[in-house]
Amino acid sequence: MSADTPFVSVCMITYNHEKYISQAIESVLMQETSFEFELVISEDCSTDSTRDIVLEYAERYPETIKTLLHKKNVGMARNLIGCLEACTGKYIALCEGDDYWTDSLKLQRQVDILNTHPECSICFHRAIKVDEDSIELGSTWPRKKWNRKITTLLDLLEDNYISTQTVVFRNGLMNLDTVATLISGLGFGDWILHILNAEKGKIFFIDEIMAAYRVTSAGATKTASLESKINDIEDFYTRMRDYFKEEVPERIINSYKSRYLASFALSAAVEEKFDLADELLYRSREASCRFSLKPFPTRMKVFFAIKSPKLFSFIRKLRLRNSGSFKDH
Repeated sequence: MSADTPFVSVCMITYNHEKYISQAIESVLMQETSFEFELVISEDCSTDSTRDIVLEYAERYPETIKTLLHKKNVGMARNLIGCLEACTGKYIALCEGDDYWTDSLKLQRQVDILNTHPECSICFHRAIKVDEDSIELGSTWPRKKWNRKITTLLDLLEDNYISTQTVVFRNGLMNLDTVATLISGLGFGDWILHILNAEKGKIFFIDEIMAAYRVTSAGATKTASLESKINDIEDFYTRMRDYFKEEVPERIINSYKSRYLASFALSAAVEEKFDLADELLYRSREASCRFSLKPFPTRMKVFFAIKSPKLFSFIRKLRLRNSGSFKDH
């Protein structure tokens, strides 16, 4: 690494983020570090003024900001891979154009952790959820009750508890062609990215909020139908089974898929799609294995909803009124 090479690269993909991109960029530029960092912004041919805003910042901070400007829209997956390929730092941090960081020492703290914990390939922290106007929604990712300092690949295969804008990882641990293949066609890519990094080391968690995850009406997760989410999860676990082969036993992959199918069955019951709930309940049982009991309470809720839909709806409304939630996990 030459003296001119930044120690950390911040990978920022953006598309139609004119309302948010300035806040995202400013949150990176405010970082106080003992090392040099670059901000690589990959702009995917937005139809709004996002590109103009990015170019304005790049002109003001040419020593820090590097831009990738696609001539036509290439989609999230290719935009991400292109941005990662352009990152030259020893470490890579992620922050998409509609999210932002809230702590000026975030990068320094995470790099310090990775420098002193060579057994870890990833460092992440908690993020606060905000709305389109940056107003806090009162919840975090991961949830407030989640607090595990060190986790591993198997933990991450079960559930994605890493919010994209919170992660810093070692550059060069994964094959980007493999990443591109595995995320192609899925409604999410960051989870697979984290998993491939977690193959190479442990995951370190800092239990502090240092970033904001924006929940928008245009977000892919927000707008995706239940059916498309089900297809994505089943496709995801099929890809993970084929990728890991004997490294991760198929019964473990199936148990994780079973838990998700049970959760989706409950969502279907809440939406009063009882035929779909019944089908997903059956598929959850089929995918499960004897040692996994995690989906059982959720399955019982679904079974109750199918057998007594009116009572289920009444109890759910009552619990929503009293506690504001009716969630299985």
